Amino acid sequence: MRSTPQGDFYYLFLQTQGSDSGAGSYQLVTVQVAPMPQDVVVRDEIPPPAPPGRACALPPWLVKQFAYFRLDRCDERDFDAVELDLPGGKKTLAGRVIHDDFVLADSHKVAVTFVVRDNYINALQGIGAKLISNPDDISQAVLTRQTPQAEFWFIYHETSGNDKSIGAYALTSVQVGGPPPTACKLEVYGVNFDFDKATLRPESDAVLTQVLGLFTADATYAAEVSGHTDNVGQHAYNMRLSGRRAAAVKDWLVAHGVAATRMTTAGYGDTRPLVPNTSDGNRFRNRRVELKRLGCKP
Repeated sequence: MRSTPQGDFYYLFLQTQGSDSGAGSYQLVTVQVAPMPQDVVVRDEIPPPAPPGRACALPPWLVKQFAYFRLDRCDERDFDAVELDLPGGKKTLAGRVIHDDFVLADSHKVAVTFVVRDNYINALQGIGAKLISNPDDISQAVLTRQTPQAEFWFIYHETSGNDKSIGAYALTSVQVGGPPPTACKLEVYGVNFDFDKATLRPESDAVLTQVLGLFTADATYAAEVSGHTDNVGQHAYNMRLSGRRAAAVKDWLVAHGVAATRMTTAGYGDTRPLVPNTSDGNRFRNRRVELKRLGCKP
């Protein structure tokens, strides 16, 4: 070990092959003790969601991430549910969900696992978010922050790597509550039904409660509730099933205090896909409920 004006240095000799009487190979390691660089920068004031159809971009709360990772995929959902496995048990979040995948862009760079995770923790704690996941779990972190506008959840999850280095990670953020969206059309996921039926499953309540907030926050809000499917199955059958499922959503909202006159229903089956039905991921996007504000022009 040697102390210098530039910091402390450690020099390690490691025999990698041989015995106590002879060495076949060895390794020299030099370690300079230095503070962890803070590459991740986040916003204190989280802006409202971007208009629909924008190009894939960083989530609105993230200003800067690592130069040696690139944004690979984005997914935004007006309403959906996310299930977390926390030290205190499982928790379901429902609200606006933004998901982003990042992959290592520089094959010569070793991205240290704890450095990537701790960068996000430090940045988010700097704006008042609280870490509620296991602090010893270096593969993920869950933080939450309550603001006057809404409750925000931030989820970091390693998707490729080990306890030493990381090749890919995902960021998921969930906005629970807050001002209701103003878009003419809203996509709703996380509303689940029994197989081949129009019977709502109990786990749908979390998302439907968020949808209910649209109607309770704005007494003038009225919408068409529509059901949509992928292209699996018979077209005529999908049309009927999607209509019955839209009606089931309306019935739930009516049972929770929304006047039936504020909603119409329609079933479009597979006639209005958002994306081509060419993969499981695309078919998932096409299976949805939509809310279209009556009389609204984009």
